[in-house]
Order: sequence, then C-alpha cells, then structure tokens
Amino acid sequence: MLTCYIIDDDIYSIESVIKHIEKMPNLSLIGSSTSPLIGLEELQTGEKPDIVFLDIEMHELSGTDIADLLPDDVAIIFTTGYVKKAHEAFEKNATDFLLKPYSFERFVKAVSKVSSTSVQPDKIYQKEKIFIKTGEKNSIVSIRVSEILYVEALKNYTHIYARGNKYVARASLKEVHEILPYSLFSRVHRSFIVNIMAIKSIETDDVIIMDNDSTVPLGELYKSSFMKGIRSKTIMKNH
Repeated sequence: MLTCYIIDDDIYSIESVIKHIEKMPNLSLIGSSTSPLIGLEELQTGEKPDIVFLDIEMHELSGTDIADLLPDDVAIIFTTGYVKKAHEAFEKNATDFLLKPYSFERFVKAVSKVSSTSVQPDKIYQKEKIFIKTGEKNSIVSIRVSEILYVEALKNYTHIYARGNKYVARASLKEVHEILPYSLFSRVHRSFIVNIMAIKSIETDDVIIMDNDSTVPLGELYKSSFMKGIRSKTIMKNH
C-alpha cells in the first residue's frame, strides 16, 4: 500500500486526484491541503507519505520549493496546467509530471513508476567519505564526512566547509545533500545544510553556531522539522 498526500491551491484539482486514488486499491490518502504552508508543515511533522502530488503554481509557495524540503525517499508527482512548467519538474528529479487535465490512465502510469520498496543506500549505512568534482581542472577530491561542518549554496556552486578546508563543487545543494548521511546532515535553510554533530549551540534568534564559531541561519520553513529532531536528542531539565 502506497500512502499519498496532495498539495494544490485548487480544491477541485484535489478532488480530482482523490477520485483517482480511490479507484486504486494500492493507494491510500493520508491528507491534503489547499495551503502550501500548511501542507508542508503537515508533511514535516506528521506521517511521511510515499507519494506527494504537488501543484507547481501556487500563491504562498511553489511546488518546486516544497519539493526541495522533502526527503529524497518521498516520490513527487507534479501536477500543473502549464506545459511550460514541465522543465521545472524534471530539474527536481520528480517521478513524473501530470499536465492538467489528465486521464485516469495517465494517472495510473505515473503512480506505476513509484516503488514502495526503494531505499536510499545511505539510510542503511554511514558513509566515511564522499567524493566531489571541483572546478579545478575537473579534479575529484575526497572529503571525510565527519570533517564536514556545513554546506552552503551560492549561485551555481555549493561550498562545503570542513575542518580547516573549504571545497567548491559545481552542484546544487540538493545534489550534495543526497550523498550525505541523512541521520547526520539536516537542511536548516534554503541555502544551508549542517552537520548536527558539529553544532555548538542554537540561539534564540534562529542562529546556529557551529564548532568553528561560524553562524548559520535557521530558516522558518525548516525550523519545525529541524527542532523536532533536535528535541529528540535533548536532555530536558525537570522542574
């Protein structure tokens, strides 16, 4: 059984997806929202679905922005009424792209691409090293994962800050995040990933202090899921 969640600011589009889901015995709907922000919060704090049906064009937050905030083991099927938005879906490595209005047969084809048994290798074991291609004559360097403090996205490049070194990779933040162990590295901002083992403190003004005294901002969209993970590792004083 594959669980599903829908985010679309058009209630009629949500109802259409629900009707298709109800026709398929291997699908189960666990929630939906016409508000991208509410939907994102429910996805980050509630039960994790196998599939998220995401509208691309929405007022508060785009579907592609939401896709960047979801775990990589959640399959994303984008839905939109604009064919020009198709390239955005493919850039986000979506499972499929549905152009409204679409038939039930086309919906089934999209769902059939999702495997409920796929598991990210780095969720099973911890990597000791990663390899990145730098801009210097396309050389490949190895970095010990335990040495990485945080990662920052800057335009078309990603800067990896390690203890005593900085590396520049021509890759997106999401691509770098995919090769890092999810149990150690957390997305805390649109432009930052941190190694939770290298955090010195978390300040009340939403600033994270790393072991080397660098500061990393804690974005509002990431705060809820990040702090939920931190609280699970926090010893609370009893009054």
